[in-house]
Amino acid sequence: MPPRRKPTRRKPIRSHVGMRSPAEILADPRALAEEIQALSEDSPIAALQHPNCPQDLWWSLADLFPAEAQGSLAGQLFLLEEPERWLDLEARLVPKWIKERIRRLSEADLRRFAVDCAAHALPVFEAMYPKEKRPRRAMEAARAFANNKIREKALDFAYRAAMEAAKVSERAIPFTGKASDSVPASVAHSAALAAARVAWIIDPNREPLVDPYEIALNVLSLSSGAAYVREGTGPAKEKAEKLWQWHRLCDYLR
Repeated sequence: MPPRRKPTRRKPIRSHVGMRSPAEILADPRALAEEIQALSEDSPIAALQHPNCPQDLWWSLADLFPAEAQGSLAGQLFLLEEPERWLDLEARLVPKWIKERIRRLSEADLRRFAVDCAAHALPVFEAMYPKEKRPRRAMEAARAFANNKIREKALDFAYRAAMEAAKVSERAIPFTGKASDSVPASVAHSAALAAARVAWIIDPNREPLVDPYEIALNVLSLSSGAAYVREGTGPAKEKAEKLWQWHRLCDYLR
């Protein structure tokens, strides 16, 4: 009788969920939905950015990682299919997204971003005070300071001058008892304050210590309020300004 051959063992097929490593799933553009779902538990951003990310999973992660969602391959398709769903998401969550993600910026980029937002609102002030240049000079000084082109002393001088201009605009707010009478002057004052505050100084010897991120959020709030006059009175315009700020922040986060 011929000798019996030993049975050969077949290698397991590693195609089932949980049998492939995250690196293998990420390298496979046709990875299974179940694999990407499992990947999202430990690496949600990686799952979100996978080209075969399931649509339901993508939308659930987009709430948490909006900037990454917009830049993902799968997201480009989903946003084309349901643009109104993304717009609704932005309308509800943009203030929260800004507050959470602004702290990812370095202090220099934080100041540059705050200057961008203040500059977007300053035309409201300049329309009422065309000869007043101190708020704009404060923004220019803040940007120069962020780029290491001027010293703190020059920044502080620009800040104090702009605050004086803001006080002048505050005294011009009429108190007639009618809110509509004071809106233009009030938002012009807010725009001037926003421009001045981008030239903040952090003094380590001062108590309580100033948080630059809180100052920047205050600048954003003042700037978005100025949209009432620049683009027409109404909360919708203020929301549009918040949306503009979010898109500008995303430019810095990329």
